[in-house]
Amino acid sequence: MLRQTKRITLELSNICNLSQAHTKCPLHLETETRILPDDIVLKVLQFASSQKFAGRIAFHNYNEPLIDRRIEYFISTARLLCPAADIYICTNGTGLDQEYLDRLVRLGVTNMHISAYRKVDYERFLKLKTPAFIPDVELMILDDTLEAYTRPYTHSSAPCFAPLNELIISRDASVLLCCLDWQRKYVFGNVASQSLEEVLHSKDILETYTRLSKGDRFLDICKRCNWTR
Repeated sequence: MLRQTKRITLELSNICNLSQAHTKCPLHLETETRILPDDIVLKVLQFASSQKFAGRIAFHNYNEPLIDRRIEYFISTARLLCPAADIYICTNGTGLDQEYLDRLVRLGVTNMHISAYRKVDYERFLKLKTPAFIPDVELMILDDTLEAYTRPYTHSSAPCFAPLNELIISRDASVLLCCLDWQRKYVFGNVASQSLEEVLHSKDILETYTRLSKGDRFLDICKRCNWTR
């Protein structure tokens, strides 16, 4: 069922503590708070467990996962239900210190990317380490994601394996095309009212995957993109 899926992304909310400072971030435009309910997260993790999922599980899309009070519970639950999975945290590092990092590793985190937006933060993050891994730290400049629907066509025919390579469940429980679709224009179903199995068997998601995997970038947003998922 999840044989094409290498990553399951659960967008826990549309909340990020830096969204108002970063005017290029799509969350800067949000006016209403949305939080992915606990039962939806557990539903997805239980389905992943039933499929013996051994890929990557992430708890972010545009949100900041480490400011969500539920994150430690979700990490430990993902580790329990999917013992072979890579549990990945992508964070801006606010509030992250050595003690908290060590605790996250004990709970089950196996991979981490820290996006630093100031050089002083970047230098601090580089000093973090654990016996398990040293987090990947990057000094970030916000990209042009807001222009995903308006940038010029690229005429790319490179294969892309969205939406099944990375399965994105947004904060409203919608199953999305990819992370660039921040307006959620391309939705394949909603796991609040459907099982994830139903969504994965739908004609729409399977046809989209098949066409994109052959380099047929038939969707308007895909015609403007040269990324490969």
